[in-house]
Amino acid sequence: MPDVNFLTPSSRVDFDALLEALDSPHVIVSGSGELVVANKACAHLFSDNPGFVEGYDIVPLLNGDESLLRELLRTALGVSTPLPLRLDLPGANTPTHFQAVAKRIAFHDARAGVLIRLRRIREGTSVFAELNQQIGVLHRRLGAEAHERRMLADVNRDLERFAAVAAHDLRAPLGQLMTMLEVFEMEGTDKLSTLQREVLQMMATASSRMSALVDALLDHSRMADAEVAKEPINLADTVREAAENLIEPIIETDATIQPGPLPTVACDPTLVRQIFQNVLSNSLKYRRDSVPPTIRVFANTIAGAVVVRISDNGRGFGGADTADLFRPFSRLANGLDQEGSGIGLATCMSIAARHGWKISAAENDDAGATIIIRIPAHQIITAETGEAPDEE
Repeated sequence: MPDVNFLTPSSRVDFDALLEALDSPHVIVSGSGELVVANKACAHLFSDNPGFVEGYDIVPLLNGDESLLRELLRTALGVSTPLPLRLDLPGANTPTHFQAVAKRIAFHDARAGVLIRLRRIREGTSVFAELNQQIGVLHRRLGAEAHERRMLADVNRDLERFAAVAAHDLRAPLGQLMTMLEVFEMEGTDKLSTLQREVLQMMATASSRMSALVDALLDHSRMADAEVAKEPINLADTVREAAENLIEPIIETDATIQPGPLPTVACDPTLVRQIFQNVLSNSLKYRRDSVPPTIRVFANTIAGAVVVRISDNGRGFGGADTADLFRPFSRLANGLDQEGSGIGLATCMSIAARHGWKISAAENDDAGATIIIRIPAHQIITAETGEAPDEE
């Protein structure tokens, strides 16, 4: 998560007083351009404009190139460094040029916005001319990077659609193959040699694995395309539901699941349940020999956000790169003896991204692994969290 400058005064009055104490024009806007608050120096620039009120989109008042400014606001929300801006204020009482700096900030009610500090430019000054040239280069670079991100997102969506179509088209012939193998096993094995029966069994096993992989691909594509219907959900209930769906392997492995206090968040219950079910399933699957699995699910609040951890006492990653764990078809070197498609954590990553969450992994100091889910503050309805160590 990017670094955030926090202003945490005891009240809205204190917060506004802090802004008013600043001589230069300052304004805070949301990521989409709505006015949150402005100090007197900034409000004076737009005193004759009825559109300069809290909650209204003021991007048209701040710059002629609206699309570029909106892109820069979104960029400022996602980075920790200040972004220089060149603003021509067409909506001001006296249109003029300003040098500005945009910085991500969290203010009095824990929302994130963009703080813009304005400084009037004296045209013709060589220093400002050079700086404006540098700002122009930066703006073009940011625009090119945003374009590349959009193209990459389009490519990823096309790949997911291709995987879904390919998996769907494979289902019918694969089903026919498995049916013929079953008929062969029932009616013709007595006429086969021992070697031929072994080969037939290997074919049946390989077909079953391929069928499981096709089903996993279809589930992954459905999760990626499913509509996100958010509602208030207590994550402790979601963990219990996920555990109930895994009751057989839990009993077979003599596993213990220890859920702690968890927050109520705005999320899609079906999709989020799939995250916990996939993670719990992995903890049961990649357990250590002769050690019953123990899985802890707990949360703590860090810098206004909630961090949920699912920690186990299993095999860990065996030195694998944690980033690889969330790539499709990724398999742990120390888990090659386990069945699976290698798509479960990739599906978790896709669901988390669609909720605006961050998901990562870390090995425990003693044994096992921890999956970490970071949920933004604005999605937290009630932050029921327990005692847990601060984030590493």
